[in-house]
Amino acid sequence: MARLSQGAEFMKLQIEPVDPPAGFGKYVVKDVFTTMDGSWDLNGTIFSITSWARNGYLKPMGAPDYFDDAGGATHLFARVEDENGRPLPKDVRFFTGNLTVTENTGRKKSGWANMFMNGDSAFYVEQGQRGPWSAVPFVPHAETVTGLGLPNRWHVSTFVVWQWQPASIVTPPIDPPVEPPVSGDLTKQVAWCEREIRGLKALLRQWTGE
Repeated sequence: MARLSQGAEFMKLQIEPVDPPAGFGKYVVKDVFTTMDGSWDLNGTIFSITSWARNGYLKPMGAPDYFDDAGGATHLFARVEDENGRPLPKDVRFFTGNLTVTENTGRKKSGWANMFMNGDSAFYVEQGQRGPWSAVPFVPHAETVTGLGLPNRWHVSTFVVWQWQPASIVTPPIDPPVEPPVSGDLTKQVAWCEREIRGLKALLRQWTGE
C-alpha cells in the first residue's frame, strides 16, 4: 500500500489500480508527498515535507544523485524505481483534458522528472474540487495518480514515486505423470505431446513474464 503524506491525503488524491494479465508485473505507487513553498524543512504544516520523505529522498549536496531541483515550489515531480529502489529512466505522462506533458526521469542524475504548474492548475478542496492533473509512467501496467494540482492556489509541489512489482511466481499444479500412448495410436500421441507443451509453456511464463 502506498504511503501518502498528510498533504497528499488532504488533496484527496486517488490511485487508479492496474490489473495486468497473469504472469506480468506492474508499477505501483510507492510514496506520495508534498512540500510547501519549495521547503524541505520539517515545520508541521499540512503540506510540509514529512520526515520519512525527507530521510528517504533528499540527498546531500555533492552526492552523485543530488536532487538539485527539489526546491521547485509549484511542480509535479515523478520518480520510477525498480524493485530494489533504484531509479529507472522512464517517461512519465502528466495529463489534463487534451493536454499531455511527457518528461523522462533519466534526464537528471537524481532520477526525478518534474513539470511546472501555473495558476490554471488551482483547485479548492473545500468546494469539493479535485486537482486537474493525472500522472502515470508511460509503460505497460502502471497505476495512475489523479487529482494533482495546486490546492487553494498555494505554492505546493507534489512528489509521486512508482516502484516495479514483479509478478508473483505461482507454480502451476503438476499433473501426475502420464505414460505416453503406445505407438500406433497417432491421435493419442499428438494429444499427449500438446498437453506436455502447454505445461512447459505455463512454467516458462512464470519465470519470464512473457
